[in-house]
Amino acid sequence: MAPKNIYTIPESKFAAYHEGIRKAALARNPIPELTDKLDPKKTKGPPELHFGLALTERQLLKYAKSHHLVNSSYPDDPLDIYSCQLPALLRLREITEVDTMYIADPFLGPDGGYIMVALYSNYTMRRYKYIDEHEKEILDIVRKELKIEGQRAIWYWDCGNDW
Repeated sequence: MAPKNIYTIPESKFAAYHEGIRKAALARNPIPELTDKLDPKKTKGPPELHFGLALTERQLLKYAKSHHLVNSSYPDDPLDIYSCQLPALLRLREITEVDTMYIADPFLGPDGGYIMVALYSNYTMRRYKYIDEHEKEILDIVRKELKIEGQRAIWYWDCGNDW
């Protein structure tokens, strides 16, 4: 008899888990402004949120390929989506001269497939927040580079939060 795979989620529990994530997605839409309830200086232990711009993984891959940051012999190698994140981030950091910029996984529903370029989180904002004019300039450069002009930078729930 083969050993039982302890990492397999039973079908009955998988449906309940997926439904829980769907409900969490409805309650955790991105927000334009951080509330006191989500500010760690004002509330003990709130969930983590990131401030920045979201895009699809495919958009980031397209950006990386257009700047020759990914060397793949396959047109849409799924591993390229992960291998392009660091080179794309390093290029954006160099162009904006912001070495604290990072890639985060925003919570945008049960299907995933999104990534974000973040400037800071609700836990790091006091250390890394920029003067509004400089922040706008940084975000405009990122928007232009990633071809997501018109998108507003907002707060996204972190995918790793305990739902």
